Amino acid sequence: MSRQETNQAVQTLLEENHIVFDMLSYGGGHPNMDYADYVAYASLADFRRALQRPDMTRCDLEVLLRRAYRHVDRRQAGRRRNDWTAFMADYVARNAEEPGTAVHSALQ
Repeated sequence: MSRQETNQAVQTLLEENHIVFDMLSYGGGHPNMDYADYVAYASLADFRRALQRPDMTRCDLEVLLRRAYRHVDRRQAGRRRNDWTAFMADYVARNAEEPGTAVHSALQ
């Protein structure tokens, strides 16, 4: 899978999960977890496929998503809000590619 295809697959997963998480959060439900935890719980298998990381754990994905969120949050000033999934997808795809990147170094 090319980098662009990976980014698109990850972006789609982030958008789909965001919609469902918002529905749970604002629709009166209380998911009792943050967005990263919800995504890792609900879509770990999908992210493993999209990132071609069958060894990725739920904890790995949570750490990666939280780091991506912090990265995007700092860079987002002055940008349109709906671009956040594109920025997060790019960060996730770049930093989940191989051991020793953001996920692995954060867990060691």
